[in-house]
Amino acid sequence: MYSVKSKICRAIVSFILITMFFLLPVIGCNNVSNVNNQIAFTTYKDIPGVTEAEIEAIEALKDEFDYFVYGMPLSTEAFISRDGSIRGFSALVCEWMTELFGITFKPMIFEWLDLLDGLETGEISFTGDLIATEERQKIFSMTSAIATRHIKTYRLAGSMPLDEIILERPIRYGFMEGTATIGRVTSELEPGTFEVVTLSDFDSLHSALENGIIDLYLYSEVAEVNFDDHPDIVVSDFFPLIYVSLSMATQTPSLRPIISVMEKAIQNNGSLHLIELYSAGYHEYIRNKLYNQLTDDERDFIRKNPIINVTAIYSNYPVTFYNTRENEWQGIFFDLLTEIEDIIDVKFRMVNDENTEWSVVQELLRTGEASIVGELIWTKQREEDFIWSETVIGNDNYALISRSDFHNVTIHEIHHTTVGLAYGTGYTAMFHQWFPEHEYYIDYAGIEESFTALEKGEVDLVMTTERRLMFLTHYRELSGFKLNYVFEQNINSRLGFNKDEVILRSITDKVLGVIDTSGISNRWMRTTFDYRIMVAEAQRPWI
Repeated sequence: MYSVKSKICRAIVSFILITMFFLLPVIGCNNVSNVNNQIAFTTYKDIPGVTEAEIEAIEALKDEFDYFVYGMPLSTEAFISRDGSIRGFSALVCEWMTELFGITFKPMIFEWLDLLDGLETGEISFTGDLIATEERQKIFSMTSAIATRHIKTYRLAGSMPLDEIILERPIRYGFMEGTATIGRVTSELEPGTFEVVTLSDFDSLHSALENGIIDLYLYSEVAEVNFDDHPDIVVSDFFPLIYVSLSMATQTPSLRPIISVMEKAIQNNGSLHLIELYSAGYHEYIRNKLYNQLTDDERDFIRKNPIINVTAIYSNYPVTFYNTRENEWQGIFFDLLTEIEDIIDVKFRMVNDENTEWSVVQELLRTGEASIVGELIWTKQREEDFIWSETVIGNDNYALISRSDFHNVTIHEIHHTTVGLAYGTGYTAMFHQWFPEHEYYIDYAGIEESFTALEKGEVDLVMTTERRLMFLTHYRELSGFKLNYVFEQNINSRLGFNKDEVILRSITDKVLGVIDTSGISNRWMRTTFDYRIMVAEAQRPWI
């Protein structure tokens, strides 16, 4: 029996532990956000390690040059925006250096061979597109890495697979003439299995693929911009993965002090600033790419509809769910909405709360009170009121879930088991279509209620999808459930729209085509929640 004093002590400790549990995520976030990623200088003279000789040389250059040409090939790092200016990472680097040195760095786009010639003649002052090989370091003055890329392959959709080509002849790998990528890639290939074909410019690249001059083209991901007008190009990672680091370089001896000072800037948190600039520059590219794809009607729609109403169900993990521990909506759908808001000038507004059942959510979409729903399974009956995105945001299969101690049923036994059905859902409609004479089913208001009935033993199985097991195991952290029977019927997860939102659907599909939709989906498929571990970690320091 505990004394009053001991009870008070236990109560105090419990309060502290609970408080620590809720503060732990906040404390962790603050620690991360307080890391100083910002550069501590605004002029090159303040960069640690800059010498008086370097300052004197750079001031003399400012008297000699009106501006410096920063040459780059057309890429996602240097592209022509809709107003005709050059934007992207390279332009942002030029703006940073212009501010640092007090002289204009002007980004300009050149063909690859012209870029090399211009660096040699001095017509081009600097570039940020050279890999620092041993041979080049004898010719150029170069910084350490300002950006890192990885090698991609570019092929025509529907072209013969490489493993079939190799049975007939060596594979023809296409490279831009004079790039260090040739050596990096061919060193990873088996001799005798390939031919190297060099191209002089990007204009001939697509026709070389079409005419079979090359089977695929190899370059880093920045070459994507050259195929923006060619939807028939398939881009994939090259394996084994090859990463290349790009340096800022000059071939003009008098400009070496600029390179030397930039290297010191990189070593003093400038590299972190360059990472930020790279992300911002790629974001500019994505926005510009999308804008060029939009029609006049679609651009007009965005201007006239700055706020778009959306709806979602609270238990459709991991596509849409309400996280009661963090009091916010989460999932694939909401991450996609954040990405869309970041690219086009719209905001999304939820029109239902975390207690709204699916039947109400569906009605909000049908009446037009909401324009988009997080996921809508296609059924013939729904075609009258809804339309679907062309883009698939995930894949699933219809399935029956049971408790772990229930035996695995056969397709014939399903007729004789008690099945819980969530009213108004697509998988309930599919169950009635497949088992029209089934007598032992029980309707529930929502999927949560059907799972609760399963947990209590009121039903043997619940008709849902394979992914719904994750709601029980990954999010609710419940054990004792299993996939009892998975139907060989694939479900493509798509966004649902009110039938009148044809333009909005088209815009959304275009945005989903330029962002990493599959990456967002895959991350959520691997996400688990274990708040018990968080509690234990919060307790440990106090214990």
